[in-house]
Amino acid sequence: MVDGMTTNDSPVITADLVPSEPIPEQPKPVAAILVADRVNTVCEVAQIAKINPAQLATTPKQSWVAAFFRGLGSLIWYSPWRLFQFASLLVLLAVTSTIPIFQLASLGYMLEAGGRIARSGHWREGLPGLGLAGRIGSFLLGASLTFLPVWFIKDFATTAQLINPGSVDAQSLDTFSWILFFAWMGNLTWVFLRGAKWWHFYWPQPIRFVREIWRPSTWQRANNNLWSTITRLQLPSLLWLGFRGGLGALCWLAIPATFMAIGLRVREEAPLLGLIGLIGAIGMTLVVMYIPFLQINLAIQNRFMAIFDVKAVRNQYRCAPWSCLLALIGTLALAIPLYLLRIEATPEEYVWLPCVFFVLFTLPAKWLVGWAIYRSGKTGKKHSWWSRYPTYVVEWLAVPIYILFLYLSLLVVWDGITSVFLQHAFLIPLPFRGT
Repeated sequence: MVDGMTTNDSPVITADLVPSEPIPEQPKPVAAILVADRVNTVCEVAQIAKINPAQLATTPKQSWVAAFFRGLGSLIWYSPWRLFQFASLLVLLAVTSTIPIFQLASLGYMLEAGGRIARSGHWREGLPGLGLAGRIGSFLLGASLTFLPVWFIKDFATTAQLINPGSVDAQSLDTFSWILFFAWMGNLTWVFLRGAKWWHFYWPQPIRFVREIWRPSTWQRANNNLWSTITRLQLPSLLWLGFRGGLGALCWLAIPATFMAIGLRVREEAPLLGLIGLIGAIGMTLVVMYIPFLQINLAIQNRFMAIFDVKAVRNQYRCAPWSCLLALIGTLALAIPLYLLRIEATPEEYVWLPCVFFVLFTLPAKWLVGWAIYRSGKTGKKHSWWSRYPTYVVEWLAVPIYILFLYLSLLVVWDGITSVFLQHAFLIPLPFRGT
C-alpha cells in the first residue's frame, strides 16, 4: 500500500518498489485456517437463527451431573415398562403355543428373532414387536383389573343364593352384578374406541363419550386401528415360517429318532436292534449339531431348502467355531431342564403356565444361534485348524450328554417314546397336554 492506495489503484509504480522476483505467498497455519472456518460457520448459523454470535460463544456446556441424573431417571422410568413389555410378550407367546395351528406362530416368532440378530448383529433386534406386545398386555391387564369388582359382586350373589335361595338380597346382588357387567363391557368398548391406552380404563371421559360414540368416524377409526394391529402381528408369515422350520426339523429327526426307538425294543435274542439304536444315537448326535443353525438359516433366507444346506452350516462353523460352540451348548443346556416339566401331563386349563418357561428358555437359544451366525459372516474367513479342532472335540463330548438326557427322559416323561421325535429344543415350545 502506498499513500493509502493499493497497487491495483496506482497506474504507475516505480521500479524500486517492484521486486525482481515475485514474493511467494506465505502459507497460513493450519490452526488459523480451522479457527477462521469455525468463526465463519458460527456466524452463518447465528445469522440464520437470528442469534447474536456472542451468545453462541458463551453458551455453557451441559453438566455431566445433569446428564447422569437424566440417564438414571430414564432408566428408572423405562425399565419397569420394558420388563412389563417382555412379560407380556412371554405370556402371549405361551398362550399362542397352546392354540392348535396358531402354535406354529410361536415357533416362527422365535426363529424370526434369531434371524434378525443374525442379519443385523444387534441383540435388541431379538424382540420384534415388543412395543405391540406391551400394548396388548396393558389392555388385557386393565380389562382384568376393572373386571374384579364385577367378579366380587357376582361371587357374593352366588354365595347369597346358596345360603338363602330366592331371597331379596341374593336377587338384588345378582341384578347389581349384571348391571356392573354391562357397565364394564361399555367401558371396555369405549377404551378400545379411544385407542386402548392403560389410562383410558380409569378416566372414561363421559362428555366425550356422549359427543363421539354415535359418530361413524369414531367406529371407522377404531376399525382402522384394529386392522393395523392385526397386520402388525404378521401372523400369516410367522405361521408359515414356523411350519417350515418345524417340518424341516422333523425331516432331520425322523430317521435317527426311529433308529433310537427301535433300539429301545432290544431283546436278548435280537442284539441287532441294539446296534440299530447305537447308529440312531450317533446319527442324532450329528443332526443335533446342525438343526439349530439350519433353522435360523431358513429364517434368514426365507427359503425352505436352506434347512438342508449343510455346507453353509459347515462354513459358519469354520468362520466362527467358538461362537457356534457356545450357541450349540447354550441351546442344549437350556433345553435339558424343560424335560422336568414333561414328567406329568399338564391340565388343559393350565398348560400355558409351563409354556412360559418353555418360551423363556428357548428364545435365548435362538438369540445365541443368530449371534453365532452373524459372527461367522462378520469374520468371513476360515479359522486355522488349531482354533477349530478343539471346538469339534468339545462338541463331540457335549452333544452326547444331551443324547444321554434324552434317553433318561424316556423313563420319566409322560409322552414316552414320542419325546425323541418331538424335541422342544427344535419344535413347538409345548409340554405334554392332559385332560
